[in-house]
Amino acid sequence: MGKRLFDLVLSFFVLIVLAPLFIVIAFSILFSSKGPVFYLQNRVGLDGADFKIFKFRTMHVGADSFGLLTLVDAIAELLQPVFFLEKITWMNCLSC
Repeated sequence: MGKRLFDLVLSFFVLIVLAPLFIVIAFSILFSSKGPVFYLQNRVGLDGADFKIFKFRTMHVGADSFGLLTLVDAIAELLQPVFFLEKITWMNCLSC
């Protein structure tokens, strides 16, 4: 119970500290491309339990259903602020 409470309290304070950054990211996505700010994805967790995850959208709307992006779309995405968010995410993942 103690670790769970510690995790919840720490997460709450980290979210409060990062909230201004999240707002800037949300507005940059909102003003740089059409569509929603967040991407909703269904995932499978522990013991096969389904859950939904909300992420900042880093691709065009519906790109997951079309397969690979064309070269023109990929170049267009490189010029948007969303690309830099995705690049930072990949850098953090590579350092894991």
